[in-house]
Amino acid sequence: MLTCQTIESLPDLQQLLLLKVKRIELFVIPLIEIDEYGFRVCMCLTTNQGYGWSELFISEDQKPASWNSWSTSLPHYIGVGGLSETMQDETNSIAKQSPIHQLFLSAVQHIHSIPNETSPHRATFRRDNNYINALMDRSIFYLSLF
Repeated sequence: MLTCQTIESLPDLQQLLLLKVKRIELFVIPLIEIDEYGFRVCMCLTTNQGYGWSELFISEDQKPASWNSWSTSLPHYIGVGGLSETMQDETNSIAKQSPIHQLFLSAVQHIHSIPNETSPHRATFRRDNNYINALMDRSIFYLSLF
């Protein structure tokens, strides 16, 4: 039997589940419908564990005064953060009411609903640059943080 002693202990499972957000893209697209006007807000996350998408529909009367100020909390998510910490933030009543926070959580959940190298039994998801370009063409507001 071969044994090996290490000086440093192995990281716990919590540390192995760290999500590193490398890029956040936010697209705001106006909806032009006969019955209702509003906005479709799409978020694309680029992480060390893959891509995540989410979208939210906002009515005209829910439109923020400034999309820039509406998205000021996004830089907080760039970098490394534990998934459990992100999910615990959901219990914060202020964050729970924030549409941008819900958009981010939905994109994180999307990442974990799709396969990666360690979960080959799930279907793969890739970034579609044609779709991104179509979103950019229709957007009235675009934000890219990295």
